[in-house]
Amino acid sequence: MSLPTGRRSGAASCHISAAAILRLEQVDRGRVALLRTKLEHVRANVSDLHRAVEWYQDTLGFEVESYWPPDNPNYADFKTGGGATFAVMEAGGRGARFNFTIDDPDELWERLKDNVTVVEPLFDTPYGTRKFTIADPDGNELGFVRNSS
Repeated sequence: MSLPTGRRSGAASCHISAAAILRLEQVDRGRVALLRTKLEHVRANVSDLHRAVEWYQDTLGFEVESYWPPDNPNYADFKTGGGATFAVMEAGGRGARFNFTIDDPDELWERLKDNVTVVEPLFDTPYGTRKFTIADPDGNELGFVRNSS
């Protein structure tokens, strides 16, 4: 796994294989456990959604797949040719979100919740997944998701 190579205001750069492996500390056992995940989604926080979407379309040729929420969007998901999806979201702060698909978010949540910075506690989403989100020491968000399928 290679880490972000650089940042400019409002953007995050990363290179992580589709079969990314995270090492998370098992605090209760005092040892490091290997967690196998699949990177599914990367999101960059932006200060102005319209400006960001325009830049990604005009500069890089990206095409918007969808906006969310439909009535007052602050999130745009771009079409991909496979692999991880990429999105931008109008949100405070800078950094990125990485969503990893895992088999059992409940078990991992119980193991981590008292020893990490929680962004979103474990919940069922309206679009059929179950997930939680934590922050790394630099504020990047790591989401752990079980898909409905």
